[in-house]
Amino acid sequence: MPGIRAKHIWNDPATGRLAVLARYEPGATLARHRHTGDELIFVIEGSTEDEYGEVTAGNLSFRPSGCVHTVTSRNGATLFNLVRGSSEPV
Repeated sequence: MPGIRAKHIWNDPATGRLAVLARYEPGATLARHRHTGDELIFVIEGSTEDEYGEVTAGNLSFRPSGCVHTVTSRNGATLFNLVRGSSEPV
């Protein structure tokens, strides 16, 4: 996605789990998608926002399997994500 960089830092193909560091540039948007597994997100710096609210630096959010959302970052953000499964465009 334009304005979003991601680095997979751990992956377990047997369980579909992975850990990702992601960087959102100011104004970046992750298109509307549905999770096919759980996602735990820790915001290291900056903030992101979706239909469920804003998550600021030092805070954690959880998006369960089946969650549909669009993620944006007005001023940029660095995130650590733990993911089980994947996501699909909606």
